[in-house]
Amino acid sequence: VNSVQAATTVSTFMDGFPGMGIKQSSATTTLIRFQATTSDSGVSVTAVNANFSGTGFATTTLADLTALGTSGVSIYVDNGDGLLNTASDTFVPLATNPAWTGMTSNIVLTPATPVALTAGIGKTFFVAVKTRSTAGSGAQIIATLPATVGVITSAQTGGAGPTTSFSAPSRVVDSAVPTIVSVSGYVGIGSRTLTVRFSEPVQKVPSGALSAAEFTFNDLGSPN
Repeated sequence: VNSVQAATTVSTFMDGFPGMGIKQSSATTTLIRFQATTSDSGVSVTAVNANFSGTGFATTTLADLTALGTSGVSIYVDNGDGLLNTASDTFVPLATNPAWTGMTSNIVLTPATPVALTAGIGKTFFVAVKTRSTAGSGAQIIATLPATVGVITSAQTGGAGPTTSFSAPSRVVDSAVPTIVSVSGYVGIGSRTLTVRFSEPVQKVPSGALSAAEFTFNDLGSPN
């Protein structure tokens, strides 16, 4: 966890592990999770700076940049559970379409309306990405929140943190399509369950986490 002792503290979290897969045409997926906590009233997050790199990474690895939730890079505010869910977390619309700059693909995400912080209560943010259908298989995506200027607030226009540069665990583009490996359990009248095993972890619902490679369904077709 990185932090800076000032009007606003920015803490970063190491989620997942290096080399996790991300599909072409992916759902919105968290790369960076950070928390901003202020000791003062009337403070807002006014911008988030990030840069992207990695073997095989190009700006075309990600979807087009827009101010909307379909953007290749976006910001969400957590609903309190620490996990990104685009259905329940708050999407932060941007003031303008962001643009790539610099050799390492820097990006500035400026909320259309600064995100207000409450004194003494941390607010968790996600920097998330979507890949495009033509993202190169095996391309590595590394998102970094640079030291000091990663998070800009209304009280600290020169940067609120983190104290040191933070790079999230890498993601690797995976172009393989999941397949059903086996089906078992439902053998006739009276059987109530059907177990389906996939070749890799899959999502239960759109935007859900890659959670399991095997699911059991009851006779109503609802996943357990």
